Amino acid sequence: MSLVASILFALLSLVGAAITYNLYRPLRYRGGLLLGLSFFGGWLGSELALHHLVVQVVVTVVFGLLGAFKHPPGQAGLALTAISWGATLVAYRRGMRTDRAVEAALVEGLGADYRARIRPEAADR
Repeated sequence: MSLVASILFALLSLVGAAITYNLYRPLRYRGGLLLGLSFFGGWLGSELALHHLVVQVVVTVVFGLLGAFKHPPGQAGLALTAISWGATLVAYRRGMRTDRAVEAALVEGLGADYRARIRPEAADR
């Protein structure tokens, strides 16, 4: 059972790593299934990054309890998963800083008082 769990965990680790890789290098196809997978993977990995990590941690613990890390495929999967988690956290932290970049661009383009020039009814949206 632990060898089967090890192989299955390694395969799931590849899926998780592909989602993380997609954060940095999304597929550039014009249509079809791959475009949909790339979009969904990017959405899951960026907009729901913390949720995705929590699910991966739970899955990793369950596979660990099943003995998946006693065999080389599971050990390789664990290493790949750890790298994937680190890369996902880096992308998440970058995304959390975008508000500062947007604010700086607005101030540069519209002036420091741009908020005062927004009509109140539009500002409430």
